[in-house]
Amino acid sequence: MQHCVMDKVDSSGRINVVYTRFRNPSGEDANGVDCDPWVQGRQCDTFLKICVASPTPPTSSNCPTKISKQNADSFTMNIPINPPPFNALRRPYGFYVAAWDNDIGNDDLIDTFSYTFTNQPTPNGLTHWYIPQSNCTKYCIPRNDSRGYYQCDGNGDKVCLTNWYIPQSNCTKYCIPRNDSRGHYQCDGNGGKVCLTNWYIPQSNCTKYCKPRDDIFGHFKCNTTTGDKICHVSWHGQNCTNKVASSGRINVVFTRFQNPSGEDVNGKYCELASKCDTFLKICVASPTPPTSSSCPTKISKQNADSFTMNIPINPPPFNVLRRPYGFYVAAWDNDDLSSDDLIDTFSYTFTNQPTPNGTIPPWTSLSVNGTRTISVKCTLDFKYRIYCDRHYYGQRCDKHCQYTDSDNTGHYRCNNNGDKVCLTHWYIPQSNCTKYCRPRDDIFGHFKCNTTTGDKICHVSWHGQNCTNKAASSGRIDIVFTRFRNPSGEDSDGGYCDTWAQGRACDTYLKICAASPTPPTSSNCPTKISNQGNSFFMNIPINPPPFNALSVGTAFFSALFSSFMH
Repeated sequence: MQHCVMDKVDSSGRINVVYTRFRNPSGEDANGVDCDPWVQGRQCDTFLKICVASPTPPTSSNCPTKISKQNADSFTMNIPINPPPFNALRRPYGFYVAAWDNDIGNDDLIDTFSYTFTNQPTPNGLTHWYIPQSNCTKYCIPRNDSRGYYQCDGNGDKVCLTNWYIPQSNCTKYCIPRNDSRGHYQCDGNGGKVCLTNWYIPQSNCTKYCKPRDDIFGHFKCNTTTGDKICHVSWHGQNCTNKVASSGRINVVFTRFQNPSGEDVNGKYCELASKCDTFLKICVASPTPPTSSSCPTKISKQNADSFTMNIPINPPPFNVLRRPYGFYVAAWDNDDLSSDDLIDTFSYTFTNQPTPNGTIPPWTSLSVNGTRTISVKCTLDFKYRIYCDRHYYGQRCDKHCQYTDSDNTGHYRCNNNGDKVCLTHWYIPQSNCTKYCRPRDDIFGHFKCNTTTGDKICHVSWHGQNCTNKAASSGRIDIVFTRFRNPSGEDSDGGYCDTWAQGRACDTYLKICAASPTPPTSSNCPTKISNQGNSFFMNIPINPPPFNALSVGTAFFSALFSSFMH
């Protein structure tokens, strides 16, 4: 039969009690009689007998603690009662107190008191261990130093001090909310900085400000990550306050009109004995037909049903190309004696994309039929081109980019899409390429540059703001040679080490360099291992000096010799 064995707990808890005041206002004993009636004005000679254990009253003789006051019915005190540590708290647990009047004869009982403690014992004591249900295996000691910033709750869990975060990491993440010159942020549950409205870049304490505007002070929205200003369409400049004055042009040249039948839109001849007195009214803007009176350009030909021409139509430069964009043309017959007769109408929507940055493209030549419904159609030949003005880009010529190399405006050129391309050693086009980084490896620094951010990346063994601090030592190489084998007993030329002594093994020794695998001269190899034999075991550690930086190709070179060279 197996039996459970219970280990004896030496001490597991303590109760501390301090009595501070006793009062007996009437000066009487338990029976209502004055303590000393034969002496007028004399008070009780009070003493207290105290038991701290069980509230069940023991006999007074069992209470070891005694507090005495001569001639005092009431008095204050500061008497700590510290019973021995308990092995295990067995309830009920409290105290019993008997107050007595000290007499020459038998002492008189004044009163008794008892109280049962109701508070739960706090854990931890002096050892900082918690959760008795789990054998007090949870450890927590409060800290307020470089190792942590926390208190311990009743379960031994770490509770971070104000402005410290992440109990799992000993509350070593610090964050204090700010809204002043040093930063503008709140702190999340993990101590991360959360920028206030209109402030950006928590890594820099949210010191980048951007508030979207569309008024005289600017026309922009804000990049949600960097806080950079993004100008609205047709605006540019540092605060997007510069209006795009002119960003593109459309050129149209009408080259030929043909009315083969000489009829108007209803199929009637313009003139009985002559040809139509044709004139064209032209609008270059929207292909939606306006009224003829709103088309400002007029081309006239007397007594001509068909004719060639070279008439350029250059509408005013547009601020932003808004599609659809094209032309509307109405052909009329001029009558002097009656109202003019409509011959036909034409419209066309331009499909070509504008070329960027003032690059003038070749002409696009086309021919379109009229819209009249009779069998013989009129035709109109034309050519056109669309291009953006200098420094403007995009399908709507609304993107502005102009080369600059100035600390005031930035350091960039422009590609064919109008994107800013930083000049050499300048970075971050979103900020006009104002971040400078030039790789160095001299007394002013030892670094290369991050190709995106322009941040300095220190070379191996260097650190500091400009990578000017040299690492004193950064690593070690330990090598242990354990075995050498030369089964044939031959040297590097294929001959026996000791040709004069048949069967004699080589008197081998090794010269070892642990640095570069490029063979140095033997005289440069400081370590020598000797053994008279072709093959042997060894346990020889080779520990070269600590290296400042581990260079690729670091290895060892070993030269193997026979002490009896031939």
